[in-house]
Amino acid sequence: MKKILIVLVLIVVVIGAIHYSSKNDPKRSQGTAFGTPTTFTIGQTITFADGLKVTLVEINDSRCKPDVQCIWAGELSPLFRLTDGIGFESNSAQEVRLGITTAPHGGEGVYRLELNAATESSATITITRFLD
Repeated sequence: MKKILIVLVLIVVVIGAIHYSSKNDPKRSQGTAFGTPTTFTIGQTITFADGLKVTLVEINDSRCKPDVQCIWAGELSPLFRLTDGIGFESNSAQEVRLGITTAPHGGEGVYRLELNAATESSATITITRFLD
């Protein structure tokens, strides 16, 4: 009986050590990786590896409607809200509006956003982080 108890205690200790080391491994990624195209739907918030939270707030559709003569074709321009990023003040949000034609790139602080694609209800961006 004593041997079984000792074995059970050792198993619990080993499992605990494995769980602790994997949880605190700095190489272990938490959240979405930077440099990866990520698709958002309106209202969706995605957390990135360093804690940055990005929300797709809205998508403005200024495209020319059918059977209407327009000066330019217009575009889809998503608005993103960034919070909890590196260098952001506590409880502050930064907004970045991108556009397929007029502003395919934008940024705030150490973050650069690239608009890969947009529809009326979703947008795909790639976020890159640059550290000082």
